[in-house]
Order: sequence, then structure tokens, then C-alpha cells
Amino acid sequence: MDIMETFNTNLGTVEKAVKNFPWTDPKSYVQFLSQTYYYVKHSTPLLGRALRKMDSTSEADMKGRFLDHTKEEKGHQYLVVDDLKFFGLTTESIPEYPETVAFYKLQYDYINQNGPTSLFGYILQLEGTAWKYGDNICSAIIKTFGPEAAHFMKVHSGNEIEHVESALKMIRGLSPEQIVVNEENFIKSCDAYAKLLERAKIEGQKSLITLKSA
Repeated sequence: MDIMETFNTNLGTVEKAVKNFPWTDPKSYVQFLSQTYYYVKHSTPLLGRALRKMDSTSEADMKGRFLDHTKEEKGHQYLVVDDLKFFGLTTESIPEYPETVAFYKLQYDYINQNGPTSLFGYILQLEGTAWKYGDNICSAIIKTFGPEAAHFMKVHSGNEIEHVESALKMIRGLSPEQIVVNEENFIKSCDAYAKLLERAKIEGQKSLITLKSA
């Protein structure tokens, strides 16, 4: 199966979770934000670990791609901090879910067991989700709560197709074995992210938290 076919087929798992998520419900949205903070703060550590595992024979463009991505992702968790602040919350207001830990721990395991380029499966899932669903999510949030509640989504929506195409290109340039590894990681990442969203929806429905701007 070509990586593009894997991408189109398995992103449907995320699509179902995105469509079922109550984005305009403030208590559900802050659950999403809190868990986003917990996994996004691992973005640069994951990229750093991947870079450290690249040997001297790794292609320059591969290292360059990871370095560029590290620069792009640096500090993105603080966008979530601003969004939580809009609702009168901090990053400590809502605990981290086991589903969230499983989502990013999967990537540490893949890097350790399958090498640094296996991270592209995770990158493709995140970039694909942002490209395909980010605009609609961001629009719904801004319409409901205003732009001050959408710092993170404003950055993770819009012209993400270039990032998707870049990740697909890098995966296609890998060995057949590594392509299979990245397909597996992509599929597992889609499933893990969908489970994170489902848990956030459930927690939002039963939450008794008081929000400043709800």
C-alpha cells in the first residue's frame, strides 16, 4: 500500500473523532486544550532525540528537515497556555490523561526501537490533521469564543498542505522497511489521537470546572 493510500484511509479514524467532538462546548474545548499542551510540549524533545540518533551518514536534507521542524515547533505549547488563560485556567487545572501519555510515549518507543526517521509517521498524522480539519475547528472556536481563545488553532490551521507534502516526500525517500514502519506509526498515531479526543469529550461532559469566560 502506498503511503498516500495509508494516509487517506486511516485519517478517517481522526475525522470521525473530530466530527464527534463538541468544539463549541467550553468545558470540552478546555479539555482538548489541556491535553494538547501535554503532548505538544514533547514536540521539540522528540525531534531532539531523533536528531541525536542520526549518525554521520544520515543525509543532510533529512537532518535539515528535523532541524527546521524543531524551530517551527519550539514554544508552541505556550500558545495553549494563552488559550487556557482566556478561560481562567492554567496548565495545572486539568490533569494529563493516560491516553495523552500513550499518544506521545508511542513516539519515544518508535524512535528507540525503529530509529529516528520513524517519527515521520507521527509528523504526518499531526500535519494531516491540521491541514484537513484545522480550518473548520479554528473557525468554530473563533465564532464561539473569539480569537483570544484560538491562539493554538490559528497557528495549526490554514496552509498546512505544504507540511503534509513535505512529510510524504521524506517518507517516500526512505527504505522499504522504514516506509512500512512509518505507515504503522501513522496508523497507530491516528488511533491514539482519536482516543485522546474521545476522552476529552467524555471529561468535558462530566466536568464541574468553573470557567471565567464560559
